[in-house]
Amino acid sequence: MLYLIIERFLPLVLLRDFQRLVAYGLEGIAWRHDRLGDDDLEVTSASIDGVRVQSRLATDPGDVRRTFELDAATGTLRSPA
Repeated sequence: MLYLIIERFLPLVLLRDFQRLVAYGLEGIAWRHDRLGDDDLEVTSASIDGVRVQSRLATDPGDVRRTFELDAATGTLRSPA
């Protein structure tokens, strides 16, 4: 799935699959996370203020989804939201 953050100072393209998230900037890969969960990774919002994702973890019972927030510029995990 493709997501765009088009800001004057931070143009990024986000690509994701079921577990991984990669951000591409003007000079190539800006940052990546190889495992933000065990399945069903979804970007719920993306802006210069941050990237919010949800994912399932195998250790959680049922259909529980965890939410994580990342710094858009660096990809640093801010916190489980």
